Amino acid sequence: MEQYSKLYLTRPEKLPRHRGEISQNCSLEVQSAIADCTYKLRSSNDADALRHIRETFNWILLNFPSVVARHQTVTKSVERNEKDYYVEIVDNYMGVVRVDGDPFFVLLQSILQAYSELLEEALSVGTSIKAPKWRNLRHAFESILSYLAQESIAPSADPCLTISRRSNPADNNYNPLRRWVIGHHVFYVLIQSLIVALNCFHAEMRAENFQEAEVAIAIATSLMWGAESALRFTGDFSSSQFQDVVRPSMMPPN
Repeated sequence: MEQYSKLYLTRPEKLPRHRGEISQNCSLEVQSAIADCTYKLRSSNDADALRHIRETFNWILLNFPSVVARHQTVTKSVERNEKDYYVEIVDNYMGVVRVDGDPFFVLLQSILQAYSELLEEALSVGTSIKAPKWRNLRHAFESILSYLAQESIAPSADPCLTISRRSNPADNNYNPLRRWVIGHHVFYVLIQSLIVALNCFHAEMRAENFQEAEVAIAIATSLMWGAESALRFTGDFSSSQFQDVVRPSMMPPN
């Protein structure tokens, strides 16, 4: 099977549980960089958006080398059970590595990487999903980035975003395995982001901070729609390509 970029994720139970855990791990310098990136993304086409994401990702790698996810200790279960075994098999297939380290920075890097992979794939071979679904995908990523930047309102989706079209899912130049893996990277990251948004929503409700809770649930809603579109993007190939290429790659001994 072709090798893809590793996606580094924290364990779901280590994700931020309230907005205070985000702010205490996000310096003003990082917060400003994320906010600047999200501001640029809102009016960017796919190519410009990819450039802004790469610039922000590279800035983090340059200025915070000690928290780069791929340098963190790989998480190992002390007591492995059958569930851990199957999760590890799927992670290995999808190129996912679970790491310890600062959960905020691991989450941030995974968001930037998955968004970059999504845009690269769309610009390279296009997609046949409808434009509203594509807008949902981009809006989901930009919503969670704005939330990590501590913005006080949920951003609105840009109704003018265009998309690279691919009319024929069976194009010979199209690699369904690559789409399958990249699509899962996107989905995993959006689900982890959704966990953060819902954690924050529950925390704000318990504290009776209803305005902040409204922002959190708006972010969560955007992420749910984005996750739905991510699954469409993941399976954006013909049924014969799934049966002949994708499915065999997941069968033993693979």
